[in-house]
Amino acid sequence: MTRSATRKIVKGVTIGTAFAALCLVVLLFLAIRGVWDVKEYSFPTKQEATAAEFFEKGWLPEFIPESSTNIRVKRNIDINTSEGGFAFDPKDAEPFVSTLEQKNTNECRLGQPENYTELRSKGYISIDCSHGDTVWRFMIHKELGDCRYTSSMFKY
Repeated sequence: MTRSATRKIVKGVTIGTAFAALCLVVLLFLAIRGVWDVKEYSFPTKQEATAAEFFEKGWLPEFIPESSTNIRVKRNIDINTSEGGFAFDPKDAEPFVSTLEQKNTNECRLGQPENYTELRSKGYISIDCSHGDTVWRFMIHKELGDCRYTSSMFKY
């Protein structure tokens, strides 16, 4: 192998290594900067979530029961998804479920929640619905007054 051929190989390896290092630095910067932006929120009551404009922004549907407490929201702002849950007075279960069934689309584009099978085995029912630009999957335990949800917002 000639000396110039060796230099070209070394130069190619050096450029390739430098490019790989640059890509790694960019990915680390984006990760630290928060390009995968997940935010978590909690509200003791529906009134406090209302004051924070979570319903107005479409991050929670306004038709959750008035008695909702311990509201948890985990939003992935980059891909417009949300998951969370809340407690509610079990006496509000039937009106809540009835409202959801009226909005049921039967064509939810959401995948199954990670613990879907487990929740079903514990007595939770699953209802999919859409509201505005958002599709929701609610997992509800009527007797316990517990709701878990996932959602995805689709802007057209």
